[in-house]
Amino acid sequence: MVKIKMQPTQKSLKGHYGSKGKTVYLHIGIWHDKKTDHIHIACPEETKLHSTISDKPESVRYHENLYKKLKEILMREGRWE
Repeated sequence: MVKIKMQPTQKSLKGHYGSKGKTVYLHIGIWHDKKTDHIHIACPEETKLHSTISDKPESVRYHENLYKKLKEILMREGRWE
């Protein structure tokens, strides 16, 4: 396993039209679980940030649009199984 150096959480310096920034940037990981067909989202820096999404309408984790976009990224990177 290759150890990847994680970047710390960063805050945006400014927002639109010079207003105070409201954005926080996180280093996250995503992967597909073939057994459940869920995509996992996790942040190594935030111990409580681990969730899943599904493309099944009956699931409480349903989010068709986000699932599709994350699946495209995983497929493009050769990580979809």
